Amino acid sequence: MKNEAIHIAILAKALLNKTEIFTAEEALEILKKKIPSMTNFTGRRNLSKEDQIVYWAVYGIEEILETHYPKETELLDSCSLFLN
Repeated sequence: MKNEAIHIAILAKALLNKTEIFTAEEALEILKKKIPSMTNFTGRRNLSKEDQIVYWAVYGIEEILETHYPKETELLDSCSLFLN
């Protein structure tokens, strides 16, 4: 899961146009697949240290989406579901 957190961090930078690895549009498309699949895969109780890192990475994505991409309601809902 640590690799997932790193990937999410790179996608977050792409959403803020701070990297050339992905465009913001590509990052959104990847996140629309990644977050729901992670929600189905992980449980929310007794998070391991690596799961906690992913949790905070998704929290950061949610903050970016709320601020810069508020119309991405489906992705915001996926983030909320993952975090709760």
